[in-house]
Amino acid sequence: MERTAIAAGTFYPASTGQLKTLLSDLFRTVAKKASSLPLVSLIVPHAGYVYSGKVAATAIAQIDPNRSYQHIFLIGSSHTHLFHGAALYLQNDYATPLGKIPIDPLASQLLKAYSLFNDRPEIQAHEHALEVILPFLQFWLKQPFSIVPIIIGGESEDTPQQLAEILKPYFNEKNLFIISSDFSHYPAYHDALISDNAMAEAIASGLPERFLQTKKELENKRIPQLVTTACGWTAILTLLHLMKGDPKYTIARLFYQNSGDSLFGEKNRVVGYHAIAVYLNEQQPNI
Repeated sequence: MERTAIAAGTFYPASTGQLKTLLSDLFRTVAKKASSLPLVSLIVPHAGYVYSGKVAATAIAQIDPNRSYQHIFLIGSSHTHLFHGAALYLQNDYATPLGKIPIDPLASQLLKAYSLFNDRPEIQAHEHALEVILPFLQFWLKQPFSIVPIIIGGESEDTPQQLAEILKPYFNEKNLFIISSDFSHYPAYHDALISDNAMAEAIASGLPERFLQTKKELENKRIPQLVTTACGWTAILTLLHLMKGDPKYTIARLFYQNSGDSLFGEKNRVVGYHAIAVYLNEQQPNI
């Protein structure tokens, strides 16, 4: 049975026509591909399109729309279930108002090979973090594609490290890693700028240790109303473990907004959104 689009009608339009019009408008307003270097990863927000759509479109627009990847990994952190390890989805296609997206057969292979993964369809059935990004990919990419959808459970710093070790062989220019995360929840506008800028600087270092230290320092500041510095921090930490500060990767901060920049947002309680890209400095030799 296909995975139903639970966020359609709330996070983005349920009407195919309205969704296509909105996506067309969003992509028309953003900067297109910023680098000729091979793209290996993107950090993309997953909020309602009226709040984070321009940031998400900026990130996805860095992809060559005519490019075909061997594998596209979507990695997010659970909002709805507390569990150990990482959940794959293997129950058939992901559906959105723009059509169905097949599951990459690699997902089943990973499940069989590594105990870190589990197959609990209810986890992704009620999770919006990956689904909200899919219409952007469907609209932008011209070639057929499938996905390896991964949701990380729990608050363990070990799970992202283990996941990165498993996925490291795939972290190259042949594949694309899309990391789903919003940033600060729900400080006032100017406090969000401080928190979100510090987190982006930590990500730009490429160092997992600096990212975790920055996260803890911000939490210890007890910024009013700040619930989290990044709701997808375990997904981001996975990306940083994949890079481990290696200088062959270039990390680019592409665009930032928070919900207070939207006509529909308030300044006293916001959520932050970054578009961040990771490129390879040069083509790596095939091994």
